[in-house]
Amino acid sequence: MERGTQLLDIMNEVSARLDHASIFTKSTARHEVLDELQAFILLDPLLADLNKQYLDARASRAQACKEYGAQDGMTDMAVMMEDSAWCAMQTRYMELRADRRLMAKAQGLLDDSRREEEEREAAKKTSDALKLIDQMQMMLRLREHEEKTAKSERSRADWYLFLMVMMNDKNGLFRYHQPSYSFNLLAA
Repeated sequence: MERGTQLLDIMNEVSARLDHASIFTKSTARHEVLDELQAFILLDPLLADLNKQYLDARASRAQACKEYGAQDGMTDMAVMMEDSAWCAMQTRYMELRADRRLMAKAQGLLDDSRREEEEREAAKKTSDALKLIDQMQMMLRLREHEEKTAKSERSRADWYLFLMVMMNDKNGLFRYHQPSYSFNLLAA
């Protein structure tokens, strides 16, 4: 029964580690380092709104191309709307870049973003290394358990073999009491 309880203990440990594995993993969403435009979008609500208008106009242009074709008047209007939104967004972006105070804040956001990305990468590498170590330790424990089990099964098999030989050798059990054994013992 000890063999069964050892295996059960190992399986419980594996289960417990799998239950706690979600603690180490954070969101699977992809995080990217901010660029300067994204930093200014976070700082300035007007630029954020202009950026949204540009993205909407770009999507409208793509939809118009798909629905009406590239040579249609509706597509031409959508292209003009996209260009207009792009120019408005770029104009506001240049205004913000000229403001030193906002430029310093944006640079701070960029630095923070880079640092956070480096920390995420380091945490991911650490998490991956810990998972690998965990898996290796589990494999070693399973291997040790298998070796113990194999040894005990081998010794058990040897014991059964010995019992079978002894049971089949009916005369061998009583050979010490036979006269030839006593004679050979005295002669030696």
